[in-house]
Amino acid sequence: MKKLELKQVLLILLTPVLVLTSGCENSASVEKASSLKEGYFKIAKHLDDKEEVNKDYIESLLSGFKYEKGDELKMGGDSSDIKMTQRQYIFKDDKEELIITHTIYNGYESMSPVYIFSDEDININLSYTPKANKELVGEKEEAKPKLFVGISLPNNTKYQEICKLLNDNYTDYESYYQNIANKFASENNMDIKELKDIIDKKPYQSEIKKIKLGKSTEEESISYTFKNDTESICVQFLKDSNKMYELSYMNLDEFGNNIVKTVRDNKTLHEGEFHMDITNSSSKLDKQIEIINKIDKYIN
Repeated sequence: MKKLELKQVLLILLTPVLVLTSGCENSASVEKASSLKEGYFKIAKHLDDKEEVNKDYIESLLSGFKYEKGDELKMGGDSSDIKMTQRQYIFKDDKEELIITHTIYNGYESMSPVYIFSDEDININLSYTPKANKELVGEKEEAKPKLFVGISLPNNTKYQEICKLLNDNYTDYESYYQNIANKFASENNMDIKELKDIIDKKPYQSEIKKIKLGKSTEEESISYTFKNDTESICVQFLKDSNKMYELSYMNLDEFGNNIVKTVRDNKTLHEGEFHMDITNSSSKLDKQIEIINKIDKYIN
């Protein structure tokens, strides 16, 4: 495989890697994390401060939690100038899981943590991807860490409550979305005319495509997008039945935080449940901490 092609594969399969800064971490002095969530944020803070995160530190920090070694992935070989090894270390405790991915790429090492909280009422995912190496992002691109928060749940009342906790000052478009999402989850009988009346704007575009219903049935789907300078609302209908099956809202704020909210009627598509989620991506650890502090009562 050519060097350029292999780099493209790496970019798709892997999170960007960070050259870990030098420094000594005395594992004997590491305070054990009281929960895997706390362990995640301690590791993320070390990465954010450009402090070394090594195997000894992780073992001391997370000692006492159930541990299992994940799969190992290797790419490249003797004939390639790109060599990469990736291994996952997995820690579990009741509803919590912390997955730490250790990557060695052409001699550079990185640690990337992912935290998962899951029960029947809510699923929460956190991830911290350190700054990408210049060899991957290019000289002209600014290397920043990538932080992700994902919140997923089936209950509309709780969904509306969490959305309000995260932002109690909705923009007009966000208010439109929350209003439509509430009606969508409780009734799902709105047509495009009603949506146009709520948003008071013509859709920016529409697109027709075929989607699968269940295992074999296909039906045409049509999407409508309403946009302003920084926000968009997209709604997708089954064309023949004029039944909405997905609604999404996206906003890129002035600080570079990307907010996406989605409600999806999986019952119409796959005989499942309503799926509601909120995702936030940014380059600031403080933003991730702020979000989790606001919804901390749901992680128990």
